[in-house]
Amino acid sequence: MNKSAKLILILLIATAGIGCAVYYVKVKRPDEEMRAAVSSHFKDPESAKFRIIKKTRQIICGEVNAKNSYGAYEGYKRFVYIPSSKTVSYEPDNTISTDSDTGQKLKESIGNLFEITWDICT
Repeated sequence: MNKSAKLILILLIATAGIGCAVYYVKVKRPDEEMRAAVSSHFKDPESAKFRIIKKTRQIICGEVNAKNSYGAYEGYKRFVYIPSSKTVSYEPDNTISTDSDTGQKLKESIGNLFEITWDICT
């Protein structure tokens, strides 16, 4: 084999290897981004434990459990992560004040929106 043929062969092999590495990173990245985004909302992000319910290219649905400020796990909480916008939605809890009509309507709206999104997963 002459030098130019060897050089072309080496370049082809190197290019193929880079292409595989880039593809692997693209496939792996949304899951890592999801874990970082979801766990960042907890007092102890390192303690987050995940159960994935469904994962597609458009949406990742699951449950997460993390330690609170007392060091105890709070219990699994449902979440929806949208990779394209890097947003996380959680199942609403009782932290929204419902003392006023506005608070009650806000809680209902958030709950309805989450349930519609969650239904896409199941």
